[in-house]
Amino acid sequence: MGPASPAATFEAVPAARRNMLVSPGVRVEAPVFRFDDLAPEQTIAGPAIVEYRGSTLFLPTGWSARIDIRRNAHLARAAITKEQAAPGAIRKEVA
Repeated sequence: MGPASPAATFEAVPAARRNMLVSPGVRVEAPVFRFDDLAPEQTIAGPAIVEYRGSTLFLPTGWSARIDIRRNAHLARAAITKEQAAPGAIRKEVA
């Protein structure tokens, strides 16, 4: 295996943050990334939004997207711990 690409050494920086309704009565504060700003081998963890020209990718909690060298987004679902799944752990209930 060769060395990691330079892109893999820095974290993706969100362009904005957005308060989103993800299910009835549940809102989350999510980072918004521009796809054109993402480099190969960067990984985005949900909840997050990736905005493309003409499309949008929503990553729910527990999902991630890794950008490959051909600029494809590979989605993966992570195991969720009991602490992460607990009500209020990463959610804010709407009054």
